[in-house]
Amino acid sequence: MKKINTVLIVEDQEVNRKIVKRILQEQYDVLEADNGKKALELVEEHSEIGVILLDLIMPVMDGFSFLARIQDIGKGTIPVVVMTANNDAAMEIKSLQAGAIDYVSKPVNPDILRHRVRKAMDRNQMLMYQQMEYFSAHDTLTELYNRRKMFEETRIMLDTHPNVEFAFMRFDIDKFRLYNSAMGEKEGDKLLLYAAQGIRTVAADFEVCTYGRIDADVFCLCAPYEQDVIMHLVERQCLFLTEYRKDYTFDSSVGIYVIDDRKLSVETIFTRASMAAYKCKNNFDVRYAYYENSMGQKVEEEQKITNEMRSALEQEQFVVYLQPKYDLLTDLPAGAEALVRWMHPEKGIISPGIFIPVFEKNGFIANLDYYMWEHVCMLLHKWLEQGKVVAPVSVNVSRISLYNPNVDEKLLELVRKYEIDPKLLQIEVTESAYMMNPEMMAQTIGTLREEGFTILMDDFGSGYSSLNTLKDISIDVLKLDMKFLSAGKDETKGEKIISSIVRMAGWLGMEVIAEGVETREQKQFLESVGCGYVQGYYYAKPMPVEAYEKLMEEKIDIKVAMAEGISEENTEAIWSSDPRIEQVLSGVELPVAIMEYAHSGVEIIRTNKNYQAEFSVEAMQHSREQLDPMDTARVKQMFDAIVNENKSSMCEVTYMKSNECRWVRIKARRIMKVANATLLCCVFEDITAEKVYENRLANIINLFDTNERKSKILVVDDLEISRANIRSMFENQFDILEAKDGEEGMDMLHANLEHISVILLDMMMPKMDGAAFLKEKNKMKNAADIPVIVISAEDSASIQLGMLKNGVNDYILKPFDPDITRQRVENVISYKSRFNQLIREYKRDILEKDS
Repeated sequence: MKKINTVLIVEDQEVNRKIVKRILQEQYDVLEADNGKKALELVEEHSEIGVILLDLIMPVMDGFSFLARIQDIGKGTIPVVVMTANNDAAMEIKSLQAGAIDYVSKPVNPDILRHRVRKAMDRNQMLMYQQMEYFSAHDTLTELYNRRKMFEETRIMLDTHPNVEFAFMRFDIDKFRLYNSAMGEKEGDKLLLYAAQGIRTVAADFEVCTYGRIDADVFCLCAPYEQDVIMHLVERQCLFLTEYRKDYTFDSSVGIYVIDDRKLSVETIFTRASMAAYKCKNNFDVRYAYYENSMGQKVEEEQKITNEMRSALEQEQFVVYLQPKYDLLTDLPAGAEALVRWMHPEKGIISPGIFIPVFEKNGFIANLDYYMWEHVCMLLHKWLEQGKVVAPVSVNVSRISLYNPNVDEKLLELVRKYEIDPKLLQIEVTESAYMMNPEMMAQTIGTLREEGFTILMDDFGSGYSSLNTLKDISIDVLKLDMKFLSAGKDETKGEKIISSIVRMAGWLGMEVIAEGVETREQKQFLESVGCGYVQGYYYAKPMPVEAYEKLMEEKIDIKVAMAEGISEENTEAIWSSDPRIEQVLSGVELPVAIMEYAHSGVEIIRTNKNYQAEFSVEAMQHSREQLDPMDTARVKQMFDAIVNENKSSMCEVTYMKSNECRWVRIKARRIMKVANATLLCCVFEDITAEKVYENRLANIINLFDTNERKSKILVVDDLEISRANIRSMFENQFDILEAKDGEEGMDMLHANLEHISVILLDMMMPKMDGAAFLKEKNKMKNAADIPVIVISAEDSASIQLGMLKNGVNDYILKPFDPDITRQRVENVISYKSRFNQLIREYKRDILEKDS
């Protein structure tokens, strides 16, 4: 028990506080306050205060007001001894009635004061001990017996009354977690207190009974059994609960076990009542159920599974099944998910739905996890050794395994042991696992991603906090539950939700796998909304490894045949007006171009109509076409990576359209190599809206970011896309401040004057244009030397020269070349830094000479 040894003196006269402190300081720690208000603050801050010595007459808040307020803040158990020069008996009575436990007259007698403080301290310690004893046996919210005390008292009652038949009842509130989440924890606690009052009321009808709160919304009552009486009790409690709120319907599930075996532990008795209660769940016509022996059979089956699980693991009765995932673009397998099957030597195949819940309950799921991880790694290693084309296989990681602080090390040990690229072993985690401990999940997932593993969120959309999870934890792939498309009054709602999720995932840079796809209509719908991958019985059921290997070999042959269809001998099909090529290109909704890349030069061979419309070019055959006005350096860097590493790639660049800066994401994939040239297929996606959204979000985050960085860049530009472009270039180095016009820019300049290293300024803006901003900025004494770089789409030499003459440090043309822009900004900042250093050295030299 915590030692309480601090005295708080509340007295407005400093001399009186010093006298009392001198008397007590050898025995106690002493705190002081000169009025009641400060005393309340100290009481809330210091839990070690054991006694309060209180003057009655004080400014701000007097002693009586303090006695009233200390009750309100829940600190009324701290003993208060009143000190006053008023020896009026009526005043003493009033003080004691207000909550004081003792009364000391001024001037204080040292021995009497020490004695009374010691007495108050002892009383406080005894009260705390009694409270600890009480709360060790009682629930802190409802003050009913807690689980331990309820079970202890029930055992005593059963042993004390051997000739009385008892019934053990378990009550819980249906969908309490949903109510608690929707209404808030405070309102949830009110509901629990109301339910507890109902239990007390019905228990009062029995001379002998026990009752308590076991956990959350679970309450228990054990009383003598008479069927009519028990039924009446259950109906009363259920009816009492429904009357809590007229605008919200509450139902109870009640499980009843008539105790026929007193030798059972109370824990087992409770378990049987719980089994009966679960029978009521999701059954609106049934509020209560009695325990039946058949319910115990389920427990026996679970026990049999538990008894055999370790030997089954040792004998490798658990086998890997693989369910393929298909690429909707090609209709070909793009990997698989590893699923477990129990091949029992006597019972045959045992469904995972039977043994997985048991393993999750007893913790054995962690052992099975590792077993599956290793067996999948062994398969991947075997395929690599055989020279096969290997697609990624995902494995499930249970919540228990994720909570193991060494889970990342275990997975890394396996991929290293079997010489596998971590990207081949993908990690699937259910959405519900994220919600139990988000901070730990974020750390574990972050570590695994850093090591190269791909993270999939399984069962996305089946929980309550999906979007919040995506905000806090970085993942690579969403596995979308197709239950959204289940039949209902308005099937289009599910389609709208799925379409929104797919679009949102694209904004966040995530792939989407729709699982549970069973019909052609579902597949066609997913294609229409841009979903990338699917998994389900429409394509393939989970299958043995041998069947999956055969499937992959057949599909690889298809891929090879498709690739051989475009060879050096028949590449003319790409240049020609072959209707098959035209049909493929026109079927893609986004702009598409087939390009030939050689010696850092680009020739556009074929495009679709969407490309021609977006970039205002005519259909081209055999003509060389530059990528201007796009960021050619970045595009060529991507092309080089594809050529050298033989892979697909992606980049994001800007271009000008109708005098507006736009963003486009280019996804490129190598088709084949012809002589010294490489044929590439490029898909262009306009992501301007996404970048604008990211920019706005970044502004909001920056608004609430209290972590000051020393160096800032102020961007003054009315185009959000331009500000977003600059942010993407510099946000890792600087704190980016953004203003949409000169007036807003001046406000930011005043607020952040000491930290701004450079200003990037557009010239054409509403309210206050760039020239007016420069004029006002140069009037500010401390801002005159902050360098300014003009950013403008106007490439007139005379305008550039005029700006430079007016004191602008540099001039950058839109659209921005990232490398050039970075270098120019770094040069300006570096020059200013060197200049400031020279000034400091010059001033130091002057001072040294003067001295």
